[in-house]
Amino acid sequence: MATDPHPHTSFSHPAALTRFFQPSRAFLAADSTGCDAVATGALVFSADGRRLLLVQRAAHDSMPLRWEVPGGACDAAADATVLHGLARELREETGLVLRRVVRALPRPAHVFATRRGLRVAKFYFHVHVDPAVPAVTLDPDEHVGFVWAAEDECRARSLVTPAGETVELVFTTPEQESLVLDAFRLRRDPS
Repeated sequence: MATDPHPHTSFSHPAALTRFFQPSRAFLAADSTGCDAVATGALVFSADGRRLLLVQRAAHDSMPLRWEVPGGACDAAADATVLHGLARELREETGLVLRRVVRALPRPAHVFATRRGLRVAKFYFHVHVDPAVPAVTLDPDEHVGFVWAAEDECRARSLVTPAGETVELVFTTPEQESLVLDAFRLRRDPS
């Protein structure tokens, strides 16, 4: 059996997310934020739903060694749609394979400016990944660590690993911390 050379391209999504199933340029043309680029973030929960995957940025990157959910900018040349950009970034940053986009986090886009002055609209999605690829594999050029953090640990901004190491959760931005807590709330009460 042949292996799909682009494993991030085979996933499902609900009809409610159709607006994200178009190329990023078309999405931005129809969007009212007036942004130059679109980015996505993947909210990946553990199988029991109690922990969220967080990745730690590389020391040489902007916001060094801070924590965030996996994600990044859509690439108009490489990504067929905004959701394909989500799948590609998830795969590149964690090695995990997107299988289902469950929902978008019901909040406005997080709009921010890059160091080059581009305005970016970032959207976050609760996703399910392929259970056949259970291990997180980081790209060390982008991230140097990962944790599966519980809601109370995110609120406390600290957790203790199974090895007994204390990890301080300093998020990339207050917006990132807020959306992580919103993700837990939405997971508990999807209505």
